[in-house]
Amino acid sequence: MRGVVSIHRRTRVLLLFLLLVLVIVVAMSTKGHVDKQLYPRHYEIYVHQYAHEYDVPEPLVYAVIRTESDFDRNAVSSAGAVGLMQLLPDTYVWLADYHLHGDADPSALTDAKTNIRFGVYYLRWLYDRYGSWMEACAAYNAGPGNVDDWLTDSTLTRADGTLNPDEIPFGQTYAYVAKVGSAYEKYAELYFPEHIPAFESRTK
Repeated sequence: MRGVVSIHRRTRVLLLFLLLVLVIVVAMSTKGHVDKQLYPRHYEIYVHQYAHEYDVPEPLVYAVIRTESDFDRNAVSSAGAVGLMQLLPDTYVWLADYHLHGDADPSALTDAKTNIRFGVYYLRWLYDRYGSWMEACAAYNAGPGNVDDWLTDSTLTRADGTLNPDEIPFGQTYAYVAKVGSAYEKYAELYFPEHIPAFESRTK
């Protein structure tokens, strides 16, 4: 009798183990699906086109759009920034007049293709100025003038002169850079298995 009980007990343990393995497998497969729902790739055609044209990492473009507007092309911020990548009308007009030579009518900012084109170009312009996607994103949020000032303050920079994201003095920009950086890494992990430059690395 004791042997029969022992067999039943081992059978229950085995069944519980198999059930646990099944739960883990389902959870892992579901997690990937859920992650892709949380980090979507809307407007993929335009993101791919302009990321390649202006040599900006695609995961960064998605990360900025997700952080700025959560993919709402009609979004308008309290500061008046418009569209997917939340460009200020003044910035858009400046880019249209002096860089991209396009239509300078700010009403075009709600057009997904136009907004992504100008936003991605602006990210590249900022990267060329600072040599770091992290610093470019800080300037995208706080403005280049503020980042220029921060880079001259030794209490806000690292030993190599790069901006220390942990010391960004504007709370909104500090949170913004952290959120974009986290989303950048997540998009890279989910969709771009090839080598993607580190968010904080600097080329200058």
